[in-house]
Amino acid sequence: MMRSFKRSRRPLGLGAQAVVLGLLAIVTADPAAADPVKCERAIAKTAAKFAQTMMAALAKCEEAKLKDDVPLGIACAAEAKTAAAIGKAESALRAAIPKSCGGKNQTCAAGDAGANADDSLADIGWSIGACPNFESGSCTNAIADCDDIGSCIACVFAVAVRQASDLYNAALAPSQPGSALAKCQVAIGKETAKFFAAKTKALQKCEDQILAAKITGPCPDAKTQASIAKAETTKLKKICGPCGGPDGACGGGDDLTLAEIGFAHACPAVTIPGGAACGGPITSLSDIVACVDCVTEFKADCLDALAVPGLEPYPPACNAAPTTPTATVTAIPTATRTATPTATATVTATPTATLHATPTPTPTPVPTTTSTRTPTPVVTITPTSTPTATSRTATPTPTRTVTPTRTRTPTATRTPTATITPGCGNGRVDPGEDCDDGNTANCDDCPAGCKRAPTTCPTASMLSQTFRLHAPPDAVLSGAVICLTYPVGTLALPGGTGALVSGRVTGAGSFPLLNDFDNAAQLGFLLDPGVPEVDPVIKFDLCTGATAPPPTAFNCTVNSASNDGRAIDPPSLVECAAVTPAPTPTQTP
Repeated sequence: MMRSFKRSRRPLGLGAQAVVLGLLAIVTADPAAADPVKCERAIAKTAAKFAQTMMAALAKCEEAKLKDDVPLGIACAAEAKTAAAIGKAESALRAAIPKSCGGKNQTCAAGDAGANADDSLADIGWSIGACPNFESGSCTNAIADCDDIGSCIACVFAVAVRQASDLYNAALAPSQPGSALAKCQVAIGKETAKFFAAKTKALQKCEDQILAAKITGPCPDAKTQASIAKAETTKLKKICGPCGGPDGACGGGDDLTLAEIGFAHACPAVTIPGGAACGGPITSLSDIVACVDCVTEFKADCLDALAVPGLEPYPPACNAAPTTPTATVTAIPTATRTATPTATATVTATPTATLHATPTPTPTPVPTTTSTRTPTPVVTITPTSTPTATSRTATPTPTRTVTPTRTRTPTATRTPTATITPGCGNGRVDPGEDCDDGNTANCDDCPAGCKRAPTTCPTASMLSQTFRLHAPPDAVLSGAVICLTYPVGTLALPGGTGALVSGRVTGAGSFPLLNDFDNAAQLGFLLDPGVPEVDPVIKFDLCTGATAPPPTAFNCTVNSASNDGRAIDPPSLVECAAVTPAPTPTQTP
């Protein structure tokens, strides 16, 4: 689903170039004068590289989990090698921008003058006031100099890539490493990640050609469209081969079923800018492939637009609040599988923590420009009737002996006050439910009780609550992902629906990540060196008229943890609880 919607730059003729160069020579002879085009090209190139590196690192980790090389319980963004790769890529992004945009001293500072002056934000298309955000999240930091551009890109790109990786991998059913099912699951995540990389790289190269005045645009041109179409055809072939049964094609009655593969029951309701809407129920392999294709196109197009604001406006669809499809999805019977007697697995969709820049909430409307987006034809899959999952048995494989307590994702303990409807967790929105994502866990798309919490909480003060995590004997904590359930109607956090929350965590290392789900919050952090005990503090909004709750009103579940890069398995060995003394409310500044 490629598109053509950008404002192109037409190269100057040789005579016009000579006139312009002559005028520039009269105005200034400073060899360190600003070069907006160089700056724009550097931003676009390093931004695309950051997205590709992050996606590849997450995909490699997820593949290793399916091959039993990385513990299933660990969140990939908290896994040592993956986190290091992502951190290195983000550092490269942040270093490249001031080097190309920060004047002679290669430092971003709005007050610099003369040879040290930054490229003008207006000249490079970034005079937009604030980061334009992504899916109504928290990437809204002010844009005052070129460092702020790096913060904006790091935040938006990290959120988008994490969400895409979660879609590909988070809900996969348990499988035996090396089995036909595992190969199918690997292909879905691995090949879609490759397609994401191929598309973002092709678009960036096209943008660079326009910025360098080698083509007039708009992007994608014919060459770029051909490159993306080839990557999409390859992705389809390599997913349908291992997932499509003996005929190696998607859409037939011999496909692996949704129950066997494990996947979300509804596709995220986002819309490709100028293109198709992605929402809707998922009941078959064809639906899975169509969903990952559509959502990946959406992410890639939005990230591409953000990186080159001088060529195109940021599409409003990229910052639309994601909605949960309300269509009733018929529960799919669980397929009979040959399971290893000692292995257990609980499937939950747990968002993965990601390194990101801390945004400053200062939303400013983004200037809009009339644009036309032309979706490019894509390889389509013709859906067929969905086969009913009855007694299909996965391809037999040699029995592997695994740790009896091994689980794909530990199920979070529900808050004592949660009321679970009889059908909650069956993947179908039944009477009395607001949502149902197929489990009864918090910190995912639907709360444990399948009832969404009220999102209004007039706030006059704030409350800081400490949570204590203690490593098991002879171990240290070098990272963890925890789910914290808090009393709804008494406390709140800005965000919801998994949005990143900035500036609310202390005592959890240099890169704490907090995502709010209205009734619970997920905290991810990395520590170097590891410590036996860590006491993160989260600052909540205290609703007007509410009394500060005691620590017993909170619930803490450790979803994954690491001991100097080695998984602590099971993660429940890590003790986690809200601690006394009870926090004291402080007035909001």
